[in-house]
Parts: sequence; C-alpha cells; structure tokens
Amino acid sequence: MSDEIDLHAYLGALRRRWWLLLGGMLLALAVTFAFGATQQKHYQATATLIATSPLYQWRFDASILPYIDNRRDYQREFLVVGRSSRVATMAAEQLNASGEMPGATPDELLAAVTLRAGDASSIQVLATANTPQQASAVANVWADAFVQVAREVTGVGAELQNYQAELALADQRVKEAEQNLAQVRTETGMFFDSDFSNEQEITSVHRGQQALINQRLAEYLTDLDAVRLLAAEVPTAGSADALADLPWELLSGPVLAARGELTPELAQSLFDQPDQLLAALQAEEQSLASTVEALTSESDAVQSTMADDWQRYSTALRDFNLARSTYNTMWRKVEEASIQERIDPSQLTIVSEALPPTAPVQTRRMAQLAVAAVLGLIAGALLALWLGLRESRSPSPEQQVVTS
Repeated sequence: MSDEIDLHAYLGALRRRWWLLLGGMLLALAVTFAFGATQQKHYQATATLIATSPLYQWRFDASILPYIDNRRDYQREFLVVGRSSRVATMAAEQLNASGEMPGATPDELLAAVTLRAGDASSIQVLATANTPQQASAVANVWADAFVQVAREVTGVGAELQNYQAELALADQRVKEAEQNLAQVRTETGMFFDSDFSNEQEITSVHRGQQALINQRLAEYLTDLDAVRLLAAEVPTAGSADALADLPWELLSGPVLAARGELTPELAQSLFDQPDQLLAALQAEEQSLASTVEALTSESDAVQSTMADDWQRYSTALRDFNLARSTYNTMWRKVEEASIQERIDPSQLTIVSEALPPTAPVQTRRMAQLAVAAVLGLIAGALLALWLGLRESRSPSPEQQVVTS
C-alpha cells in the first residue's frame, strides 16, 4: 500500500511541476539547434574506381609461364592498399605542391577520406572537406595516388622492377663468363673468335709441341725397328757375304744419321767381326729405345695438358652459353613486361572522377532533435522528482504549530 502511495506521490510531483519537463525539453532542443547552427558545413565528394584481374596472359618467352589467379579478391586487396600511409603521403605531397590544400598532412587526409566497396568490384573514394573544391580535389588526388601505389604493389610494374634487377645480374654473369672464356683462350691458345657461328680452331702451343714430339717419335721408332731387324739377322747370317746381303741402308735413317754412331759404312767394316757388329747394333738399339721411352712420356704429358686445356675451354664455353641464354630469356621478359605495362598498366582504374558537390553533407537533424527532446524530458522529470522528494521531507506550517 505504501508503494502505491509513493507512486501516486511521484506522479503528483510530475503533474504539479509539468513546466519543468516542458522547460527541460525546450532547453535541450534550443541547445541542440544552436549547436548545429554554429557548426561549419562539410562537403563530400566521391571518386569511383574499379578493380579487375589482369586482362591478358603474356607469353613472349615459353620458358617463363604466366600465372593469373582468378579466384583472388582484388577488391578486398585494393581496399587495404587504398588506406595505406604511402597513398596518404603521396596525396598530401600533391595537394601541397598544387596549392589546393597547403599544409595538408597525411594524418589529416586519412581522417578525411573513407573507402567503400561498391557493386561489381567498384571502390568509392569519399573525401570530406570544408569547401566543395577541396572535397573534389582530395578525392581525385587520393584516387590518383591510389592507382599509382596499387600499380607498384600488384601491377606489372612491381614484376618489371624484379625482372630488371634479375636482368642486371644476368648481364653481370655474362660479362664474368665472357672474361673467363677470353682468359682460357689466351692461356690455351686453342680457339679464337671469327665471323662464323662456330669457333675456329688454330694450332696452339701445346698442339704444335705435340706434333713435333710425335714426328720425332715416329722417326726414332722407324730407326729403332731397322736396328732391331738387323740385330736379329746378324747371328743367323754366318758369313761376311751373308752379312753383305742384309739391308744395311736402313742405317741411313734421319735419327741414326744425326747420331752418326752407327752408319752403314761402319757396319760394313765389321762384317769380319760379327760379335762386335752385333754389340754395336744392340748398343744403338738400347739408346734408341731409351729415347723412344722419354719421347713417349713427353707426348703423354703434352696430351694430358691438351686434354685439360680442352676441358677448361669446354667448361668456360658452356658457362658463357648458359649465362647468355639466361640473359636473353630475362631480356625478353623485361621487354614483354614493358609492353604489358603500357598496354595493361594497372588492375585498378578510375571510372569516375569526383565533382565539386553542390550541397553540404546533410546531418541527421531530426534524429538529433528527437534525442535532445527525450534527454530534456528526462532531466526535467528528475528535477521535478527531486524537488517533490525534498518538499515531502520538509514539515508543513500546520505540522510545526501542532508540534510546538
């Protein structure tokens, strides 16, 4: 029962002080209206872009295959790029340079620009400023910077820079391989450049040395065989006449003639002394065999050196051809990427530039006034209840007389 009496008391307090509720509501409405009237007007301009996947699959060189992932959400990726500090910095620099917004900072532009994903992979750049011209300028400059940064991050420009760097490395490797090949040519003397597509071989120092050794070895082997033939026939001849029938002209070979130790004339003078003749032949055979063994070892050494030279040259030539092939591949790819950048420069394109808005941004004035009215009523009701509670706790004049 006491709760019902208290509720009636509260309602009575509100009825008696209805003017407080009305005054609170009117005061809140007046303050909200005055505050809105003093606020500076803002204008908003919109530039529209569209995000697409690459248009073409370029393949100038079959050794480098293109790959395009059509499942990627380019719109979402570009929204991240469009809110980067790089875009804000470029836009601020351009606005300051053009004089359209002197003193504009990247942080101020980030606060004034909003990106919104639209339909059909479109992206809207909404810029808010104090004047229509500034709003359109910020939106257009931001869109331009957006496209440029997107081209650097996801367009062919980023790939082109990577390919150009690889081309520079390939060019350096070609020069190093060419220098190494030239050094091997100089040291071995085996090959030289010509106007023909293939290398032309010339007589190197080792090849000439090998030819001389082989020629001399052949002469020694020929004379050695002659001496061995005569030495094998002397024991079986038996008489001077039989010895005279042997081909002693074989002792006129170039090596034996140059040595001069066993000539046909000396051999004929020893027909009557077969033992001494055989001993002279055997001594000459031993000397020639020793020289043949030395020449054979020397020929093998020169042959091994020539084989090493050939291996060095083959390796150097192979490295040069591989380096040149890699360079040609990277050069073709750089040319392809350069053409692609001119024809299909970006996956982000401006389809609609921002125009200066004709009206300021409309605030939600009615909603603000409604909220203010409710808050004013609540404040007036609380004040009326507080006064009623205070009055109920204070004794009336009749109660004070009775008490006294």
